[in-house]
Amino acid sequence: MLKSSRACLLALFPDVCIEAPLRRDRHGFARVSLPYQGKHVAFPAHRLAYGLFVAPPKPGMSVRHSCGNPACINPRHLFVGNTAIAQLSNGGAA
Repeated sequence: MLKSSRACLLALFPDVCIEAPLRRDRHGFARVSLPYQGKHVAFPAHRLAYGLFVAPPKPGMSVRHSCGNPACINPRHLFVGNTAIAQLSNGGAA
């Protein structure tokens, strides 16, 4: 049931980049600050979007952008890939 609900929800997203109106890191990735153990931790917004609308990424996997826009949080533009390969292709940014 949850999987089909997520698929229906994904269909509602347009096939254009949705840029998060958040602070960006030096690589252009949008970051969201979330409370964790009494502190606020900067978390990649695209990874959060993928986890909420598609599925939580497994440890060791990175969430990649098919559109090439690091600020994009459109779940239709996100896919899971290997972290080591992502770092090579992004010059160190995962």
